Amino acid sequence: MSMPSNIVHPVSLAVLCLVVVLSGCGGSPRTDTTTAPPTDTDTPRQTIETSTATTEAPPTAADSPPSPTASPTTESVARGGLLIVEVVATGTQVNESGPVQYDRAIFDRSPTLNDAVTEAVSTDTTQRRDLSGQEVRRTESVADEYNRSISELVVSKNGTVVRVSLAYEV
Repeated sequence: MSMPSNIVHPVSLAVLCLVVVLSGCGGSPRTDTTTAPPTDTDTPRQTIETSTATTEAPPTAADSPPSPTASPTTESVARGGLLIVEVVATGTQVNESGPVQYDRAIFDRSPTLNDAVTEAVSTDTTQRRDLSGQEVRRTESVADEYNRSISELVVSKNGTVVRVSLAYEV
């Protein structure tokens, strides 16, 4: 009777080893760091990798850096600048078109410009303001409303004339 127990023990050990080996084959991936070139048996894996690679979103304009051929107007709009509002002496020739009349509804589009003009008129002193790119665009929109460039914007408010100028950041 000792014979069957000796045979059962090696058989059960062999079955156990076979189960461990077979469970390792289909389970976890290899831990070595080298990647073997794909073979014909890896076709299902290649399909999976290919399909995941194509599901990535294509890069957008926000993801890519600006190209060297970007238009100068796009770059200048984003830059900030220095707003200068100076009081013009009475009788000074300001420009060919003359001053525009201050209209609060228009100047409210650019609160920084509105404040600078109001303060220049009330204190009779030159005002300077640092502007962000957004504030530069707002200031330019006020000049556009009067059909003037920012360099031609001369404003008359309460009998006082001020010249608006804008120095752009480089």
